[in-house]
Amino acid sequence: HVVRSWGCDVVYTPMIMAESFVASQRARDVEMHTNAYDRPVIVQFAADSAAQFAAATELVAGKVAGVDLNCGCPQQWAIKEGIGAALLKKPDTVRDMVRQARERSGGVPISVKIRTDVDMKKTVHLVQTAEQAGAAFIT
Repeated sequence: HVVRSWGCDVVYTPMIMAESFVASQRARDVEMHTNAYDRPVIVQFAADSAAQFAAATELVAGKVAGVDLNCGCPQQWAIKEGIGAALLKKPDTVRDMVRQARERSGGVPISVKIRTDVDMKKTVHLVQTAEQAGAAFIT
């Protein structure tokens, strides 16, 4: 509610682990606790596989304005788990994640949160790959 009072047009959830979100109703209840002011809301998932990301996206389809794939979290624990910034080096995995999530969710807009690589060609390749897979936008 606080960010809405400052004129924010869209809000994002904090990063949610897709694996636990899919596995646990309790996790879904806790993580997707929003209010009437949280519209439009984009849910941000961290996942290490297309199946995991698509399953989580499918669970929120129709309840959110979009889903964001977190490919930007630089924390070492996240990279070690193969999520967040670890995905920056896996454009084919990102492609599959975006494609499967769109297919299984009935076309929910999918965005991809990234960090730029020191080699800008790698960043451009990742962004173009995500776009070709159907990503609605990149942040």
